[in-house]
Amino acid sequence: MSEAQRRLGPRSAALLAFLLRLPRFVLVLGIVALALAAAFLPGLPGAVLVLVIAGLLAWLAWLAWDSSSPGARLGRMVAIVALLAFTVTKI
Repeated sequence: MSEAQRRLGPRSAALLAFLLRLPRFVLVLGIVALALAAAFLPGLPGAVLVLVIAGLLAWLAWLAWDSSSPGARLGRMVAIVALLAFTVTKI
């Protein structure tokens, strides 16, 4: 575990605990709403929403990095890079 993970892990734990207390459908609907808004909003507003989704995915991937298999790490990185590429096309 890196020093950054040791420092930011407890801070992330509070937000993660909050998210886990929410009903699952709320999380799913929230991500679906963000994704749909990002897909249909033109230009910068849509790009910002895609960056929010990429940031959430990167944060979760970072938290689980040590316990993930190399294949899972690669899949998460590919998804993040694809979202960032989509952001560039939105601008």
